[in-house]
Amino acid sequence: MFLTVIYADSLQRDGRWANELLSSLIRLTPFGKNYFLLLSRRNAWAIPFLNPENIIVIGQVNIAYQLSKSLNNTNVHFVPAECWLSEDEYMAMYPDDIIIYKKMSNIYFWGKKSFQWFSEHRSHCNPDLNLHIIGYPRQQFLDKIKHLNSKNSKNYIGLVGRFSGINDLYHRPPLSLIQSDTTNYSSRRLLVETKIFSYYDHIITTLNASKSISLRPHPNEDRHMYLKTKNYHLDTSIDNIDWFTDVSILVGCLSTSIIDSYFAGIPYICIDKLLGTFDESLALEPALIKAVPFCIFPASETELHCLLNENPHNLLKKIIPSPRDVHSLDQSFDPNFLNSAEAAAKINSNLVHSSETSFYSPTYLFRLISILLFRLLDIFHQLLHRYFKPHRLLFDYSNLFHEFK
Repeated sequence: MFLTVIYADSLQRDGRWANELLSSLIRLTPFGKNYFLLLSRRNAWAIPFLNPENIIVIGQVNIAYQLSKSLNNTNVHFVPAECWLSEDEYMAMYPDDIIIYKKMSNIYFWGKKSFQWFSEHRSHCNPDLNLHIIGYPRQQFLDKIKHLNSKNSKNYIGLVGRFSGINDLYHRPPLSLIQSDTTNYSSRRLLVETKIFSYYDHIITTLNASKSISLRPHPNEDRHMYLKTKNYHLDTSIDNIDWFTDVSILVGCLSTSIIDSYFAGIPYICIDKLLGTFDESLALEPALIKAVPFCIFPASETELHCLLNENPHNLLKKIIPSPRDVHSLDQSFDPNFLNSAEAAAKINSNLVHSSETSFYSPTYLFRLISILLFRLLDIFHQLLHRYFKPHRLLFDYSNLFHEFK
């Protein structure tokens, strides 16, 4: 029996895709030939001891490198957790360093653009590295929501949280961000967050009597800070896709959520131009220029209120990206390339599989005992944090806190 580890650095961000991949791989593999474990940041410590034959890392490339350093003879597969949209982001997220890619055997990109960029600029780092395109992992879930939107009316206007600077999950004060930053990036970001959050408070106050409002914090925010206010719904679902099933319109600043909302058929109203924060938001994250054609920008508060009172289906008709914009998005996210089952089949075909079928061989029994011991230790670890330091598991995934639908 060979062991394959699926490692997702943040299952709160990547858990749905990681669980879908896990289920698909189990269905594709004959019983007894390969055992699959889904691990995350919480239990990464166990990976060197388990020393799997395969590891599929969902995250950033530096995380794949850090994990691979402690492994011997492991087949390393990397799946990016995010789709970078600009040249600067590609340069930062895929360093030109041979040692980072030395142990990798396969990289699975979301779209043609990232695939082509890596082929042109980083293939020299490891000529034996195999590159693939598997499409946008979340696409099939967003398609289901789009189908539901055409049939159901939903309850909430959703406010997209993006305030990890002023409401840090780990309770780091904003001043510490400014002091540790050699540029003025943090101070500019904090000013934008403060202005947008203040306006959210204004929206909640003025609309709460006539509209049901739901706010979803960013995964890097401390959700407990919102519990003090009771005049809106606080979304605590593990994945924003669960939240999308309950909202009819989204309101927020420039964000990658604009892309997901477009694929899900939910109109996104961006308030950056209304608040005068558009240029600054774009300066902080230039790649979000690609999201601009897929949302609505009200010019005044009166227009915002009119938009919020419109039928969501009519609002979608106001979002008319050009064919060039759609093509550019498809090059990055490739929504029509592979569904999750097909992507899993492609990944599975590149895994190292065991030919051992005997359940009584010493190798099989040793591996099985090691996995059972790890499971017991992991359950103990979860219980310990559940009752003594629960905040440590909020960003990470724990089956004692969340359940995927």
